Amino acid sequence: MITALFMPVFFGVAGLNADLRVLEDPSLLLLALGFIAIASLGKFSGAFLGGAIGGLTWRESLALGVGMNARGSTEVIVASLGLSMGALSQDLFTIIVTMAIVTTMAMPPMLRWALARLPLRVEEKARIEREELEARGFISNVERLLVAVDDSENGRFASRLAGLLSGSQRIPSTVLQLASDADTDTAEQQAQIGGAGEAGSIVAETASAAEIESVYGKAAAATPVDITTRPQLELTGQAIAEEAKKGYDLLLIGLEPAVAADGEIDPEIAGIAAAFDGPVAIAVARGPHRRDPAVASHLDILAPITGTGHSRRGAEVAVVLARASLGRVTILHVVSRERLSWRTDVNEAAILRDAVQLGDQFGVPIRTAISAHADADEAILAQLNDGGHDLIVMGVSPRPGATLSYGRASAAILQRSDRSVLLVAS
Repeated sequence: MITALFMPVFFGVAGLNADLRVLEDPSLLLLALGFIAIASLGKFSGAFLGGAIGGLTWRESLALGVGMNARGSTEVIVASLGLSMGALSQDLFTIIVTMAIVTTMAMPPMLRWALARLPLRVEEKARIEREELEARGFISNVERLLVAVDDSENGRFASRLAGLLSGSQRIPSTVLQLASDADTDTAEQQAQIGGAGEAGSIVAETASAAEIESVYGKAAAATPVDITTRPQLELTGQAIAEEAKKGYDLLLIGLEPAVAADGEIDPEIAGIAAAFDGPVAIAVARGPHRRDPAVASHLDILAPITGTGHSRRGAEVAVVLARASLGRVTILHVVSRERLSWRTDVNEAAILRDAVQLGDQFGVPIRTAISAHADADEAILAQLNDGGHDLIVMGVSPRPGATLSYGRASAAILQRSDRSVLLVAS
C-alpha cells in the first residue's frame, strides 16, 4: 500500500507544490545552484572520506561517494513538513525539490562512469559469474515441484529424491499420492493437519534432513519447507493437468511399472508426462534403492553429458542431489557414434569445464571422465560398473513417435542397468 499508493500520491503532491518558475529569478537560480553544490560536496566528501577510512581504494571511494550523492525522499519529506508548518517559503521549498531532482538524475550516469573505471575484485567477479550461472540454470529457477507417486519402490525412491530437491533448494512441493478407497478418507483427514500418506511423510522428512545437511554439513536455521500431500484415487493425465494449472516448474514421477519390455517408458507414465507442460523427471529404483528406498543418502551419482542443453540440465539435477545427500558426482562426457560422424570439432575440455563450474556454483566437487565409445549406452554402463555408482541421472529429450521414448541410449540403460535411474526430460 505504501509503495503502490501512498508514496506516488505524496511525491505527486510535493511536485504540485513546487513552482519552478521561481528559478527565472537570477538570484534564486544562483541560490539553487549553491544549494546543489553545497549538498553534493558535503555528502560526496563524507562518503568518500568514510570509504577511504574504511579501507576502500580511491576508485571505490569515488564510486561510493557518487552513488550516495543522490537524495530524494528524506529531503522532500522534511521540506514538505517545513512548508506545511510555515518554516519554509515557497521559494525555498522549490529550491530544495530542485536540488533533490538534479542530484537524483545526475547520479546514474556519474555512477556508471565511476564503476567503469573500477576494477572488479575476485569476490565480486565470482558473485557476478554465480548470478549468471543461476540465471541460465534449471534447478535454481524451479519455484514449485509437483510429485506423482504410488506406494511402490519407485514411488518411495522418488519421494526421497523429491525431499532432497525440496530441502536443499527450499522448493515448496505438492505430492499427489495414489491411495486406495479405504485409505483416502483417512489420508484426507491427515492432510488437513499437515501431512498425509507415506510418500508425503518421506518427502517432508527427507526435506528436513536436506535442509540441515546441504549447507556443507552444518546445521541451517530455516523454516520447514512447505510440503502438501493430496491423496488420489487415480493418477491420470487429467488429474496431473488439473493440478498443473496451479503452476509448477517440474514434475517428478515415481510409479510402478515405469519401464516397458522394450526399454521405453510405460504408457501410463507416458500419459502423465504428456499432460504436464514442462520438464519431467522419472525415477526408477534399482539395486539397494529398490530393496530399501530409504538408502538415498550419500548418493554416488553418474551424470552423462554430451554438450547439449538437456544433458546439462541432468547434470545440474545430479549436482543438487549430491549436495543435498552429501554424496558425490562423476560427470562422464560421452562422445557417441552420431557425434563422431558429424561433430568432430566438439571441445571436450570446454564441456567438462562448464560441468566443473556447475559444481563450484553449488559447492560440490566434480570428478570428470571422457569416453569416446561408439555406443553411448556401453560407455555409460562401463563407467557405472567401474565407478561403483548407485544412481544415473540422465538429461534426455523425447523422440517423436507413438510411444514415449528418450532415445536408444536411455532405453538400453533402463533395460540393462542394475542401478537406479533418474531421467530428466525437457
